[in-house]
Amino acid sequence: MLLGSSLSLLWGTMRVMQTIVLFVSLREVPLPANANVFLGVFVEIQAIDLTRSEDLYNMWFEFIYTPPYNERFEHFKIDSMNFIMNQGSYLIYFVIIIIFNVLLFVLNKIALRCRRVECCRKFGVKINKKNYWHEIKAQNWKLFIEQYYEILLAATLGFISLFEGIDKFFGSTKLYNFICSLLTVTFVALCVYFPIWASRVLLETQKSSTNKLKMYYSVLYSDVTLKTRMTAMFHVIILYHKAVIVVMLVFLHEWPNFQFFLFLILETLYFAQLFVANPFLNKVERSMEVKNILAILVTVYCSHTFSYTGISPYSQ
Repeated sequence: MLLGSSLSLLWGTMRVMQTIVLFVSLREVPLPANANVFLGVFVEIQAIDLTRSEDLYNMWFEFIYTPPYNERFEHFKIDSMNFIMNQGSYLIYFVIIIIFNVLLFVLNKIALRCRRVECCRKFGVKINKKNYWHEIKAQNWKLFIEQYYEILLAATLGFISLFEGIDKFFGSTKLYNFICSLLTVTFVALCVYFPIWASRVLLETQKSSTNKLKMYYSVLYSDVTLKTRMTAMFHVIILYHKAVIVVMLVFLHEWPNFQFFLFLILETLYFAQLFVANPFLNKVERSMEVKNILAILVTVYCSHTFSYTGISPYSQ
């Protein structure tokens, strides 16, 4: 599903779940207990953490303790500011993609050596790729785009923790604490750099008449048209959109009303951009995305309207 399906079809479902769950649950507004139970379940679902990564990391590593960012984050199981603990299964998927493609490359070479055997020849043809290195890059670009919310949120929290206690992290005698600190800084830089790089690449691709260039970067504009700059950069605009939401959640958490109005403005602008640019290749995908935006707007508006009930958000 992650590696083979349409990016835009996955995008709609994931974006609705991630935006609604993260924005509604992590804002410091009171919610009834039943809403908290519902959101608590969906926080785990939207993370796509199929490997139960936190249990694995706890078994393998003993990281320096970092307190939760605030009570709201802790309540929804973001109970530390450690990058590796908060990024979910992204690093595991990253390694699996590399191992899987290296294994295909080795098997392809073996099948090539045994090409006189019919079953080996057929198997080799089936798994053959023009460029295995490009496959690794394209699949990891796609994975990074789809998990940008979790990665950026984890990297931001980790960087704040690192900035507050830099001597404690880089001065640790345990190698994996140093590696965690290094990964935090690396992914903060990557989360900033990737949308800028992708914007530049897509603008060049949109102007270019070379099919080779368009094929090489096709994962960055999957299922959208290259008619205009706005349509070509649709997925990158979504990344900027996610980045703004993460910044609001982390740095504006003391002003939930301000967060709410900024979010409404952001989603309304995106809604308008969708109608003006019409980036999708078919009407079904466009219709689905319109419904997704409406679902987000209605859910967030209702949660904000009915949240001030006097009920503690942490009541059972």
